[in-house]
Amino acid sequence: MTMRLRFYPKRLTGMQEMLLMQLSLECLRRLLLQTAKYTSLLKLLPNAFRKRCSVMINRATIIMIRYPHLLKSMRGSDPDAAVYYLARMLNAGEDIMFIARRIMICASEDVSNADPNALVVAVSAAQAVKMLGMPEARIILAQAASYVACAPKSNSAIMAVDEAMNVALNDTNATVPPHLMDAHYGGAAQLGHGIDYKYAHNYKNHYVKQQYLPDVHVGKVFYQPSDNGYEKVQKEYLKE
Repeated sequence: MTMRLRFYPKRLTGMQEMLLMQLSLECLRRLLLQTAKYTSLLKLLPNAFRKRCSVMINRATIIMIRYPHLLKSMRGSDPDAAVYYLARMLNAGEDIMFIARRIMICASEDVSNADPNALVVAVSAAQAVKMLGMPEARIILAQAASYVACAPKSNSAIMAVDEAMNVALNDTNATVPPHLMDAHYGGAAQLGHGIDYKYAHNYKNHYVKQQYLPDVHVGKVFYQPSDNGYEKVQKEYLKE
């Protein structure tokens, strides 16, 4: 089998780059079987192509692990693993904004209200990364990833919204309690909208018990805060 390594333009579409990575990986895999050592393979390439070839191999390797390994390491509270996979993604030339988005997702999905500041840190990091770019972005991403990894964990928010969406999907006709409906227009009173609504701030501790969910869902609990971090405070507040 005869193989030719050729130069490619610097700018490629996403599909072209993916196909190039797959083709390059297969060609290099076959060459590795013949050369036995990766270092020997690089010596066969032109100097100008060596670095690009290394990046292509790294990207082809990282493409299947860039999302789950970083996110799972942060979720698992392992800052060392999180920073390590972050470093691999950066070395592979991954889009820094893609990485920043992964960190924001983890901050909300896996930390949630156990440490609300995690999302603040993640969003601030994304903004800073966008403004600064590389190489300084690596520091910001490492700070955000390590913060999220070290934060107390909870998935209460995602569990709550997913369950609520499933319920709401099947009861589109569930009626909103009339006292919650808008009363700032003529004729609202005749429809019973806004009548007997209790303004929470007029009551002790800024709380008053009244119905908010539709009749068919009264007593339904979607959000169940954990005992971790700030959610423990929320849990105690809701019990009062």
